[in-house]
Amino acid sequence: MKNTIKFLAILVIISSFMSCEDLTDVTFDTSITERIDVNIPNTSGESAAFSAQNIIKLENGSGQIDDYLNYIKDVEIKKLSYKIINFSGDENGVVTVSFNVNGTLLKEHVAMNVKAVADSGEIFEVTDLQELNTIATAMKNSKQVTISYNGDAITNDTLNFKVEVTLELAITADPI
Repeated sequence: MKNTIKFLAILVIISSFMSCEDLTDVTFDTSITERIDVNIPNTSGESAAFSAQNIIKLENGSGQIDDYLNYIKDVEIKKLSYKIINFSGDENGVVTVSFNVNGTLLKEHVAMNVKAVADSGEIFEVTDLQELNTIATAMKNSKQVTISYNGDAITNDTLNFKVEVTLELAITADPI
């Protein structure tokens, strides 16, 4: 009888450890890269407004995101950056532009020569922790955010380029 009680006690302890292990949150990193296509017609040297946008969806992340998309408890943005790529057009064209996520201004550039920035490969990083936390909450709640690149351009020819946006995320999810 004593051996049976001891055996059951050990079995209960072992099973409680196993069930606690099953309930441990899953954490992993993922990254998402999306591009905003910007196509500005010739403005004949006059200032003209332009706007371009895209959606970053959590489901497009790398790694384990597909398995845990419906079990996400927390999203942390480790890094949010963007750069200008695939430039073509007016080498002297300039833009005064804002980079926005969900309508919130994150970065602004005044009289930026797009070709020079594209050629340099400069990477712009968003570092405002409050803004990053707001974006992370939106990613957690709606699984997506809208990115936009809006402003005014002065060109003497067409101006075409892409804004490549990269989000590096730490995800916490319930176990499956």
